[in-house]
Amino acid sequence: MKVRFYIISIFALFLVFLNSNAQAQWERVPVGTKNNFKDLFFINSETGWVVGAGATILKTLDGGKTWIAQQPNINQTISTIFFLDEDNGWTGGSKGGILRTTDGGNNWIICSSKTVHNISRLYFTNKENGFATVHRGLNDRFGWVLKSTDGGKTWQEKFAINGYYLIDISFADKYNGWASGSNGLMIKTTDAGESWETSYLGTACWLHSVYFVNDETGWAVGGNYDYDLIYKTTNSGESWFEVKKGIPGMYLSGCFFINENTGWACSDNGTILKTRNGGISWSKEKINTPEKIDEIFVSGNTGYIVGTNGAIFKSNFVNTELKLQILVPDGDEEWKIGSTQLITWESEGVQNVKIEYSYNNGASWDEIAVSYPSTGVFEWKIPNILTNQARIKITDLDSFSATDSSVKTFRIVK
Repeated sequence: MKVRFYIISIFALFLVFLNSNAQAQWERVPVGTKNNFKDLFFINSETGWVVGAGATILKTLDGGKTWIAQQPNINQTISTIFFLDEDNGWTGGSKGGILRTTDGGNNWIICSSKTVHNISRLYFTNKENGFATVHRGLNDRFGWVLKSTDGGKTWQEKFAINGYYLIDISFADKYNGWASGSNGLMIKTTDAGESWETSYLGTACWLHSVYFVNDETGWAVGGNYDYDLIYKTTNSGESWFEVKKGIPGMYLSGCFFINENTGWACSDNGTILKTRNGGISWSKEKINTPEKIDEIFVSGNTGYIVGTNGAIFKSNFVNTELKLQILVPDGDEEWKIGSTQLITWESEGVQNVKIEYSYNNGASWDEIAVSYPSTGVFEWKIPNILTNQARIKITDLDSFSATDSSVKTFRIVK
């Protein structure tokens, strides 16, 4: 097995928190049980499933107003669920238990996973090909990736590693997939899970969730009880950079993205973080619950989260994209020292901006304009610093929202 170590980029991206007046409204959904929920999956904003302790599988057809208890006929905690459509779905859990349904969960069939250890996550790329991450022990850690080529009926081991958990798995297509684990572990496949390459993200923290929106762009979230942590890649996981770090007393347990700009992360202390600019800035949404949140799922304009003690929360919102976007520089410019250049941008509903410049790929920032009307153009004299890691950042000052920043890279030459 080829092991690859990567240097993690050190530039820090700007973090913004919304004030309480701008927070999304998350409301608790009555469900009639106090079981701990572990995972959820929705095929549209109305139809979905939640799973958890006590072999719990609940299905809703009306956006959580009512729930139907489905009977899997096992006595195990169910920790993960995945559906391809309204009929075909799978669950996994403790003691290697994997279940399969072809009728929307009315009937669940026990499958042979060939393991007695915990299934932490399932992912299917089509009706035949699926993957499971497996972990063993707390002190005696071991992780596996299993693959099925017959719709989950049987499973074969494709990857194993000693000393680490494997926790989550995400595929961009049928060939390209990633799995995250303990102590910064990340593994990658480019051949539909037949082989995997190992890398480490330079952290001792656990990466509880990984999510890719295409074969290049993905995020990994985690942390420990000292702080939360988010990493991002834009080159298929060849390298990762730290997006944010530092909220004391919580770690991030799950994430979900609907495109390259808009995504959410949830934490163990009832906090939801949202970004609408690919992770440059994040809004903080506090849900009124003492329960630990395990997972988040978004379908259309509806978000759901699940957690301990029967916690299910729902939010209806309008997904908005980036309101402020830099046009020049666009990433290819070579601007000469001492020349005068025009920084240009477009925005919607933005009145005042702050313009900043970095010569070291975002590790530090110098202010160009502390407060400037969002006219869409600013005349700037290029400073006397040679660099191919220059960046411009423009931030919306007045709205102080999650869509308030745009960053572009360029080069300064003689």
